[in-house]
Amino acid sequence: MAEPKEIDFEEYRTKGPTSLQRRFAVWIAENCEVEFGTKKEEAAFREGVRLAVALRIPFQRSPENREATQEEREQRISESPRAVANDESETKPRRRKAAPAEETPEPAEEKAVKAAPRRRRATTAAAF
Repeated sequence: MAEPKEIDFEEYRTKGPTSLQRRFAVWIAENCEVEFGTKKEEAAFREGVRLAVALRIPFQRSPENREATQEEREQRISESPRAVANDESETKPRRRKAAPAEETPEPAEEKAVKAAPRRRRATTAAAF
């Protein structure tokens, strides 16, 4: 895998919000019934939403997040009931059991119905 490129945080910090980021901040505030005591609080909230939206993907790709995600995954595996019961530090993924095959009814005999021939529509070069 290629090395992640260096993030220019100054570029993100100085950029203005996109229309999506503005709409998202309004949507969150309205649907979560967030109330602001001052305009400064509202501006800080909107800036937080803008930065979160803009930096989400770079954060997910970051070595810090990948390391934390791996540690969480290992912790979940070591704490799983199956691993504890078997005294295993790692478990194999479970395979799903196949659903029992349902009996399908025998197809009833059908009368053969001859389809009517299709009519072809005339096309002209002008139609294209």
